[in-house]
Amino acid sequence: MSSTRFAIKDHHENILGFNVLNGRTWRLPNGSVWSFGLNIDPNPSRNREAAVRALRAAPALPESKITNRQIISRTHSPYNSPVWPVRKPDGRWCLTVDYRRLNANTAPLTAAVPNIANLTATLQAAAQPWMAALDVKDMFCTVPLKEEDKEKFAFTWEGIQYTFNRLPQGYKHSPTIAHAALAELLQTVSLPQEVKLYHYIDDILMGGASPEKVGKAAAAVGQALHKAEIEIPPGKCQGPSKEVEF
Repeated sequence: MSSTRFAIKDHHENILGFNVLNGRTWRLPNGSVWSFGLNIDPNPSRNREAAVRALRAAPALPESKITNRQIISRTHSPYNSPVWPVRKPDGRWCLTVDYRRLNANTAPLTAAVPNIANLTATLQAAAQPWMAALDVKDMFCTVPLKEEDKEKFAFTWEGIQYTFNRLPQGYKHSPTIAHAALAELLQTVSLPQEVKLYHYIDDILMGGASPEKVGKAAAAVGQALHKAEIEIPPGKCQGPSKEVEF
């Protein structure tokens, strides 16, 4: 009997220190301090020094590139969250904004994102022999913000205030909203019989009894995403195969 394997990869929205304990500190009896979700020293004065060093080292904001994509735009807002540029291992810089204060004052949403443990159990029980997986590129950036909400996401860079026009990283409801937006789109896709579709925020998995049907399902999903101007990098398409990473 052949077996099917899938691997549930780590997802940044399910890291305990980044989410549940994000922004919290734990003081040990010996006087040392653990700071969760922060790659900085919990001492305020040293934090400011580290922030200044990071800001000085970061390159200029590629305004024309991201404004042309309608990701950000200039604004004048009473809101303003601090910027914390992060350098990736490959040397590129990532514009991140510290929305902890905004998150703390934002009402909760009913979770629309599947519980990862329940989703894993469902996949294991289905035991589909053939699977295909797609990983959407920059899913948050495909979801526009309502006009009345844009001012809340303002930040200042080199004396100019900007805000996001699309869902930003770091906002606590971005994963839930992005998941719901992609789920709504996927509901419009007609799948071959006996092919099941599962998705988790920006990851999509299809399973079925034959590689032909799963391949047709993946093609249909890909066409729907392309029509909605949602990209899937070539390296993020897997299958049909008996083993995929999801």
